[in-house]
Amino acid sequence: ALEKNIAMSLHGAYGQLTAPPPPLPRRFRIEVKTGRAWREAARFDENHQRLVRVPLAAGAEGVRFVLEETWGAPKSKIFAFYVD
Repeated sequence: ALEKNIAMSLHGAYGQLTAPPPPLPRRFRIEVKTGRAWREAARFDENHQRLVRVPLAAGAEGVRFVLEETWGAPKSKIFAFYVD
């Protein structure tokens, strides 16, 4: 929902949203693969940010994003997913 103005305001009808945009990921987890097993490295249950940074203290063979729920939309799009 990068095209949405999410400077939320309850002070008037100025085009701002009063809740997070429906496609925004609400509940998700980041998993890392070490050896043959995937394990949860971070969990977000009430996300309201468009940019989320997750420091991972250990090396990993794989990293994945698992979307569990949005703020109401049936689908969501991830703009970018970087591993550094």
